[in-house]
Amino acid sequence: MKHTKIVNLLVALSTINSFGSALTWTGLPILAFYLTGSPLFTSFLFITSSIARIVTTFFGGYYVDKYKKITIMILCIIGSIFTFSFLFLAIQQELFYLLVPLMVLNGLFGSANALAQNIWMNKLIEGDNLVKHISARNSWFLSAKTLGFGLGPVFFKLFAANALLFDLATYVISLGIVLFIQKSYVKDETIDTVSDRNPTKILHNLKESFISVWKSKTLSELSILETINGMITPIIISVSVFVLDLRYDASTAVFSGFWIIGGIGSILANMLLSKVDVYKWSKLQLLITSNALIVGGLIMMTASPVPIFYLIGFSLFTFGTPIINNLLRAEIFIKAPNHMKAKYKSITIALSDLSKLIFIPISYLIIDEFGVVSFLIIFTILSLFRVNYSFKILLSNEKTIREEGDSIA
Repeated sequence: MKHTKIVNLLVALSTINSFGSALTWTGLPILAFYLTGSPLFTSFLFITSSIARIVTTFFGGYYVDKYKKITIMILCIIGSIFTFSFLFLAIQQELFYLLVPLMVLNGLFGSANALAQNIWMNKLIEGDNLVKHISARNSWFLSAKTLGFGLGPVFFKLFAANALLFDLATYVISLGIVLFIQKSYVKDETIDTVSDRNPTKILHNLKESFISVWKSKTLSELSILETINGMITPIIISVSVFVLDLRYDASTAVFSGFWIIGGIGSILANMLLSKVDVYKWSKLQLLITSNALIVGGLIMMTASPVPIFYLIGFSLFTFGTPIINNLLRAEIFIKAPNHMKAKYKSITIALSDLSKLIFIPISYLIIDEFGVVSFLIIFTILSLFRVNYSFKILLSNEKTIREEGDSIA
């Protein structure tokens, strides 16, 4: 019961953080462009956030395993509060050159905070309920992000720099929730334990983490698949905006429908997965369902003569993606040794982000050189490989993963 209350509070905390971050992520670049008139400067706000996330996830796992999760969360939230306060003052004083470094700093705090929350929630749940729990909390996060993405440009247009105060307020509320958890529940040392009680130096630890991942056949394969997983969806989303304009000369309503359909598809899929026990399904059923939705959706997007069929295909793709994503994330967490769960999680996140940064420009080169259809065919084949190879690994390692997961729980 105590664990359930903590998990519910952590989900509420993460949902609030997701909403505030989404507001700023979509709204601040628009405000920056309005204030500076520089598209290059504005684009840096997106790029530096991704780089900050990669740096934090590579090294953040070391500290999340070394220190108590709630300590990391409190320090990161306080850091974000100070960062946003300085960000607000920088805009008021027209010190626009500070926007990028301050957003990088906030990205470092935010990524470390999210990693600590994620690992702590997983450790409190762990077991066959993990996939259901990941799906349930993802439905909350995605709902908050979808709402925040839509409201961000509106808020920053109406309130200008004052819109940052909404995000700042979410951090203040988050700090209150974390301090309440600390005061009410974390007196018991078993609630928030230090995973790695004898940590080595950080660079040596990072090296050992990579060696450990690649020595484990299951973990190395799962990490590679998670890298491909994290790459495909962001690239499809990023490139689809270009495809809709280039291929269909889409209207504003179509672009809005694209974002809404993508968000709703992911939310509904996660809500459904939170209500069912996927481990009771046969792997063949999951394989057929995933292929029908993900690959079938991409085929429809490739062959669509009009925008509406492209949007329907995209909705199928986003509805099917959480099945494979959530299974892989649960299996990686269960398979990872108890003292290295944060490090393994951070490695997979960082590899996913790196692949995204590398392959987004490559995707645009493919479209420019070979056309939209060739790009979609390549990603359909890649998705077909991803889904089928994922289930081959999950099926062949199912018994081992469950036994080892029970032994380290």
